[in-house]
Amino acid sequence: MTMFHQNLKSMNNEQLSILKDNYAELIVDGLDHKDMYRIVFDYLRSEIESSSEDELKEEISDMYGEDKWQELSQPAL
Repeated sequence: MTMFHQNLKSMNNEQLSILKDNYAELIVDGLDHKDMYRIVFDYLRSEIESSSEDELKEEISDMYGEDKWQELSQPAL
């Protein structure tokens, strides 16, 4: 371990949170649009994985209207 690392003190929770935000921002800044789209898609898809048909119908209809529900659900039926 270098002398620099020996002189570092542990971060408090706020400092660690700021470090994590800064690191996440660094990662995002290095992504292209295609990578960002894939990450967001994968996240959203995993979030709705456990949704039932009724839950999806309610959410889609509430947010986008009954016509959008019909449009999205037709290929699946």
